[in-house]
Amino acid sequence: MALKIEYEGVDITDTIGVDSVNQPHRCWIDQYSEGHADTIKVVFADSEGQWDTWHPQSGEKIRIYNDNVDSGIQYVRGVYPAVGKYEIDAASTPITMESERRDSWNEITKLSLANDIASRHKLALKTYGVTDCKFKSLKQDMENDLSFFESLCVLEGDSFLVYNGKLILYSDSYMENQSPSKTIDLSADSKMEYQDEQKITALTVTDGSTSYTYGGDTSRLEIVKIPIHIDSTGTAERWAKNLHHHINKMDKSGPFYINPLADGYTAGSIAILKTNRIPSFDGKIFIHHARHDMINNKTKVFFRCI
Repeated sequence: MALKIEYEGVDITDTIGVDSVNQPHRCWIDQYSEGHADTIKVVFADSEGQWDTWHPQSGEKIRIYNDNVDSGIQYVRGVYPAVGKYEIDAASTPITMESERRDSWNEITKLSLANDIASRHKLALKTYGVTDCKFKSLKQDMENDLSFFESLCVLEGDSFLVYNGKLILYSDSYMENQSPSKTIDLSADSKMEYQDEQKITALTVTDGSTSYTYGGDTSRLEIVKIPIHIDSTGTAERWAKNLHHHINKMDKSGPFYINPLADGYTAGSIAILKTNRIPSFDGKIFIHHARHDMINNKTKVFFRCI
């Protein structure tokens, strides 16, 4: 299927003259499993100023897809008219999620908080393998919901993404233990980059009164002071372990390229990688970011070994 473009729920593919011959100058769809909203960056040919007469507005919905890749509904963040072309940038998170806010809670569970955040931004909540817990006291002080919730997820060993109107919360360990969906067999001359370096050997988490150190070798010790009350040694141990994993989980990672673009290379998926030249990187991987070049028909896949 050729590229399809929907704007505010209307298929405008034919209206803007996009077909197998007349393609946008550029169309990148970036998908992330954590820490970043999915994004669209598209540059349309616009010699007659059609887009400019439509006056696209921040917050309006755009979706771009074909048989292999679907951006899901995203929200316009910026429009950039130029001579003969028109660029639109969009993100999967509603604009409201970027607003700073103050709030506080006592005795709230993680899933209740996740549901509150999802509801506030008109998102449906879906969870995978998440173990609920209760926070004795939480305070959000002029921080947006994205960064606030992400910091809690890191402590709990969870991650989340926003895709197509859903806030998807998942346990890192649950996802890493899923069966691979495919085997990726790279040719010996495939373009691949990689890094192999453990960042820390141990981590101490502290709130100023309660502390716990995870990892026996303290030669590269990271000390993390958090603004959240640690209510028990068990909580401190869990948070130290999860922070240690979060900092080190990219220690064996890198990108490779798939050409032509194909389905199944979605951020958050598990695969088996065969490099045919770097044996230490062969095995199970987690795809944490995929950049789909919809015009040049290729994908840059960012992975980490698990």
